[in-house]
Amino acid sequence: MSTRTALSLQNGLGTLQEKVNDVLRLAKQLGATQAEANASFGTGFSVNVRMREVETLRHQRDQGLGVTVWLGHRKGSASTSDLRPEAIEESVRKACALARYGAEDPASGLADADRLLFVPYGRFRGMHFHLLWPDIESRVLDYNFLAIKEACFPGSIGLRPQTLHLRPALFHRGEKSLTPDQDLFDFQRPRTLTGSGSKSPYSRPTIEDDAYIGEVKSIVYAPFYRQLPDWIDAISNQPIPTSEEESPRPELHREASYDWKVSFLPVLCPDCGWDLEAENESCILFCPQCDSAWEPAGKGFKKIGYEVIGAPGNPEDYYGLPFWRLTPLPGSKVYEILAEGRGPKKRSSGPGGEPGSPRSAFWLPAFKISPRLFLLLGKRMTQAQAPGPTRESPGLPASFHPVTLPAEGAREGLSMIESALTTNPERLPDLTPESLAEGCRADLFFIPFLWTPLELVQPQVRLGVSRSALNLAKYI
Repeated sequence: MSTRTALSLQNGLGTLQEKVNDVLRLAKQLGATQAEANASFGTGFSVNVRMREVETLRHQRDQGLGVTVWLGHRKGSASTSDLRPEAIEESVRKACALARYGAEDPASGLADADRLLFVPYGRFRGMHFHLLWPDIESRVLDYNFLAIKEACFPGSIGLRPQTLHLRPALFHRGEKSLTPDQDLFDFQRPRTLTGSGSKSPYSRPTIEDDAYIGEVKSIVYAPFYRQLPDWIDAISNQPIPTSEEESPRPELHREASYDWKVSFLPVLCPDCGWDLEAENESCILFCPQCDSAWEPAGKGFKKIGYEVIGAPGNPEDYYGLPFWRLTPLPGSKVYEILAEGRGPKKRSSGPGGEPGSPRSAFWLPAFKISPRLFLLLGKRMTQAQAPGPTRESPGLPASFHPVTLPAEGAREGLSMIESALTTNPERLPDLTPESLAEGCRADLFFIPFLWTPLELVQPQVRLGVSRSALNLAKYI
């Protein structure tokens, strides 16, 4: 009987990273001067149907690891699909043995660190909403672009930022990098909200807008090295095709100068000194000792308040989803716009929402999720307002979802929620980012959703959220 190491989708990436590190460590112990390793894991499921009946079901799991070592200028490679430690060690030893008895090639080997040039690419990811009233299209964006004007490098590095391990951009001595052109990287998302058309009840006004919610802009540095007459991609070791006109100019070799330093915040509760808890991508940290909530601000933390909506029955049967309640302030431009007789498709019936009155507040998710579900949750919760009174006893819910979308990000989605609910969009162009930022107060609420095997359900609102959708949201 033989046993094989099986990976799962949940922890597969972390396990593969550990095994690659083990391979590189072992290769160095066996005398390799250079080494590179790659690992992969995949699953698949296929169904064949014949005459409207299932004929075969096929489930496949593929995993593999490859290693290449250099002893001086002698090269050896080996691979395995068995990820047990003893099988991995055997593959590394085979690669070293092949390199030891292989022919020497002066041109073989990895690029030296002092020959590498790190080229900056701007990366943008987030949720994009496009409104052409009354229709709203949405999608998840994650793309990158060359952040310098030189044409000798690729315009994009494709899916590498999503699939490869990224380390902080702290360059070591001897490593060269280029400074991104600020006018290319500091791009601003234009607000295209416009309104036109006749006021006749028989014509539909043209309202168009774009909203970017939960957007993250960053710089990713890709390694290249020079091997005359070409530039070589240091990851694929393939030359970049260039023409004589596209050859780098002398000023291309300017080095980036950074004066930033890595600093760390002590993640201790300013009130009681207990360790604050948060998950990756969280923008709010919580203290399990005194049940306080903290938001990073400058070189410290700013305390924020929150409320928990009560749930009938056993609290442990519920999962708290965080929502931002955005309340238009009396006297603000937002309040005046919403109060000028523009009836929503469904009048609010929650606290503060008398029939025929403007909505008392907007409720938007305080976490990232697919754009379609973000819009659905915002619409349904805004129509229902609070699904119940707040809990009398203080403290956090027994289990809750991390807050991954700050209040500023939620405000950007307010115009989309109002666009989806209104029947009279003439004043939508007045909902500018400035008026939304100044005219709404943001409060954090945890709304209880009942655990079920496949989804989370809010009984009062009759709204369900797929648990798999919440898990996939970590990649947005």
